[in-house]
Amino acid sequence: MFNRLTLVSLTHFFLILAFTSGKTTCASAQSADAQFAVIATIRTLLPKFVERYQPGGPAVEIAPKTVVEKPVMVVRRARRINSAYEGFAIQLAAVERPLLHDDPIFRKFGNIVYERTEDGKYAYLIQVPFTNKESVQSFLANVIAPRLPDAKIAEYQNGILKY
Repeated sequence: MFNRLTLVSLTHFFLILAFTSGKTTCASAQSADAQFAVIATIRTLLPKFVERYQPGGPAVEIAPKTVVEKPVMVVRRARRINSAYEGFAIQLAAVERPLLHDDPIFRKFGNIVYERTEDGKYAYLIQVPFTNKESVQSFLANVIAPRLPDAKIAEYQNGILKY
């Protein structure tokens, strides 16, 4: 939108404006106080309006652009489960090929781990901090199943997956 000539013209415009508006009393823009005053004036006036310089033509006032922020894309990745893990986990999926990073399962759940099962599938799981099977079943029924009905309980004993 702005080329170098436009920015130089805007800078000169604001310098003239600063000196004529009484913001600075110094005759020379070389002094530090005058430079700081000019910079402060530019910083306060520039967001209020923007002028587009057209060589040989009048300046046209345009409204500042509205910045539309794009949603932040969070990339979650599964990590390999610890080979010494013992306890319960909930298997979210078992698939032939690794899931892509933008798979919906990664948007629904965090801290997903995976393991390559004996039949060659990739099992995607979340580890749960419960010590008894009843608590895990309750968690599965109340929290996980409404979002992923095919999930099931898995148990690790000495780092080996048991269903």
